[in-house]
Amino acid sequence: KYVYRTPELLAVVLMALFHCGLTMSFESLLPVLSRQQLNAEGGGFTYLMMAVGAGALLSVVALAGVRSEVTRGRLFLNLGVLSGLMPIVLGISNSMPMALLSAVGMGATQAGFMTLTHTMIQSLTPDGVRGRVGAVYSVHIGGMMALANLVNGGLADVVNAPYLLI
Repeated sequence: KYVYRTPELLAVVLMALFHCGLTMSFESLLPVLSRQQLNAEGGGFTYLMMAVGAGALLSVVALAGVRSEVTRGRLFLNLGVLSGLMPIVLGISNSMPMALLSAVGMGATQAGFMTLTHTMIQSLTPDGVRGRVGAVYSVHIGGMMALANLVNGGLADVVNAPYLLI
């Protein structure tokens, strides 16, 4: 109830929900993209996932030093926008180097956005309900990513994976 009755918290949770559904549900598309567009088969998928992870690691380490709330807010907005653009870049990639760079960008922007989302949720939530709010948040974003991956995986048989990413 606390999440749904606190406008600031609800706004952050809803932004994360849409972010996860629209930008972070790409895993089911990478094997198809790797095979069809990059002609890389299974190894290409592996390298793409490694690139996403490398970008995520760089982003969260860089964010650890950010102390200013104003800077965090600006980064939240910029990373949110960029995380929506990076799948487009991956979708139009026609070479493995370009695809790997865009995958690093996807990992960096998405992990950065989600790290800042977690930080804001913890800051907005009183100690007495923080665990329950975190659980509600996790169910929402995890459920959305799973559902969107299911839909993307099913659509990948009918629609080209690059179009779905875009």
